[in-house]
Amino acid sequence: MRASVIIVNWNGEKFLPECLFTLFAQKRGGFEAIVVDNASTDNSLAFVEKHYPQAKIIRNGRNVGFARANNVGAGAAQGDFLVFLNYDATVEPDWLETLLAPMERDASIGATSSKVIYYSRRDLINSAGTFFSFIGVSGSLGDAVPRSSFSEAFELFAPCGASFAIRRGLYARIGGFDESYFLYDEDVDLGWKVWNSGLRVVFVPESVAYHRYAPSQKAYKYYYIMRNKFWTVWKNARTRDAIWLLPMAFASSLAIAVLFVVFLKPGAAMASFRGMLDAFKRLPPRFSPRTGDAMGRMLWLGGTVRVFGRKFKKHFMG
Repeated sequence: MRASVIIVNWNGEKFLPECLFTLFAQKRGGFEAIVVDNASTDNSLAFVEKHYPQAKIIRNGRNVGFARANNVGAGAAQGDFLVFLNYDATVEPDWLETLLAPMERDASIGATSSKVIYYSRRDLINSAGTFFSFIGVSGSLGDAVPRSSFSEAFELFAPCGASFAIRRGLYARIGGFDESYFLYDEDVDLGWKVWNSGLRVVFVPESVAYHRYAPSQKAYKYYYIMRNKFWTVWKNARTRDAIWLLPMAFASSLAIAVLFVVFLKPGAAMASFRGMLDAFKRLPPRFSPRTGDAMGRMLWLGGTVRVFGRKFKKHFMG
């Protein structure tokens, strides 16, 4: 089988129907759909069973998080390529074909990432992949820029978790998503591991998905963001790079936590401090090999300055 499309669902009754409708309307078949459910309490699975009996359903007994649920789906997959798609996304008819084609042509490409457009603002990009900055900040590349931007393929630090593909054998070799992350930065960690494995991550502008992105400023998210960024650097950076990347990440994290205090967001500040503390209390094993290939795809000063304004407004002024 060519590909396995994995969709993690949690109470997705409102969004899953359109997601699956556009998935099964792909111009080319040769794929299986796997819906991994994180203990939903709505009628989303009943809908899938009735309208898309060809989809494989895996039921988790509880909400195990994004990373583990995707790994469960990958474990049941039969396709040569694993394709990860958010349940609140829809796709163009040639989305899958264009997403897989670069890897089929070029054995040096390990993962590909779609151009993700805002569902409700189809003139704006939600993500052209995931960036990682030298100060330890990560996020969606191209967020809120015109759709016509990022019209050419290029190498990314990491794919966008909402819509990307990866070779199944590679996914298994690098350990898939790190389940200890639970939420946030799993895609950054995965992309770094792809580069460390000697393969590339590439943005594919012709593969278009539409994402019903719902920005969340809930305080708990900053615990995972802070904790996971340190784990990602510790696990994947060469020692010579970790020596300076970790202090840079610590300085930026401390500054962010202080800004939350200044902008009267004590919950976010406390979550940030707890995340920083827990990161160093429970450092994970380091990934091997650590090649340093990803460093050339990192955002340096110029790129970091360009994205900082949008990030500042989103997290502190929202």
